[in-house]
Amino acid sequence: MDETPELQPSPELLPSPPLPPPVRPFDLLRDAIVDLFIVVLAGGAVVLAAGLALMSLRLDPATILSSGWGIAVLFLGTQLPLLYRGLRRRRRNREKQRPELPLFGGAPMEAIVRGSGTGAALAIFSGFYTSAVSWALGPDSIENQVDFLRDMTDNRAAVGLLVLIVAVLSPFCEEIFFRGAIFATGRSVGLEKAGILISAVLFATMHLIPLLFPFYVLFGVVTCKLYARFGTLAAPIAAHMTMNGMACLSLLMQRNEIV
Repeated sequence: MDETPELQPSPELLPSPPLPPPVRPFDLLRDAIVDLFIVVLAGGAVVLAAGLALMSLRLDPATILSSGWGIAVLFLGTQLPLLYRGLRRRRRNREKQRPELPLFGGAPMEAIVRGSGTGAALAIFSGFYTSAVSWALGPDSIENQVDFLRDMTDNRAAVGLLVLIVAVLSPFCEEIFFRGAIFATGRSVGLEKAGILISAVLFATMHLIPLLFPFYVLFGVVTCKLYARFGTLAAPIAAHMTMNGMACLSLLMQRNEIV
C-alpha cells in the first residue's frame, strides 16, 4: 500500500518572522543617556579609587588630583569609558543587524584635510564667540575647557601628557562615542536628524560650561555632518584634534611654555 507523501506548506504560506519594534527618538535618547551615565559612574569610581589610594599613602588627595598628573588621571577616567561604551554600542547595532557607517571608510586623506580645515575654522569662531561673551558678561564669565593649562605649575612631562590627552586621545574617544555610536545609531534606524540633535546636545552637556553650550552644540552638529559626508570618523576626529590642539597651543604660548 502506497504511503501518501506528507504535504509541505508552500513557502509563501509560512508565517513571516516578527518585525523588530520600531526605534523611536525617545529610545535613542534613553540609550544614549544610559551610556553616558555609566561613563560618569566609571569616572567617579576612578576619582574615588585614586583618592582612597592617596589617603592610604597619607598624601593630600586635593593637592595631587589638582596637579598635572592628577588631572591626567581624571581625563583618562572619563575618556577611556567613552571609548568602551561607544564600541560596545556599535557591537550591539551589529548584533541587531542594523546598517551603520563604518568607523574608518571612504577617502581618509580628503576627510582629514577637510576635517582639519573645519576644525581650524571652528577654533577661530570659538575665539570670537568667547571674546564676545567675555565682553558682554565680563572677563571672568567664561572658562575654556583647557584653561587649567595656563596656570599649570607641574613639570613639563605632566603638561605634555595633558596636551596629548586633550589634543589626541579625547577627540578620538569622544568622536567614537558621540558620532560613531550615538549619531550612527540614529542614522542606522532612520532617525538621522534625531541622532544629530541628541549627539550634539549630550556632547555640549558633557563639557559642563553653560555659556559655551551653544558653541558645543554647533560643533556637534558640524562633526555629525562631516561623518555623514565623508563616511569616515577621520573627518570629525581631525576637526576635533585641530580645534583642541589650537586651544592648547594658544594657552601654552600665553604661559611662555612655547616662545
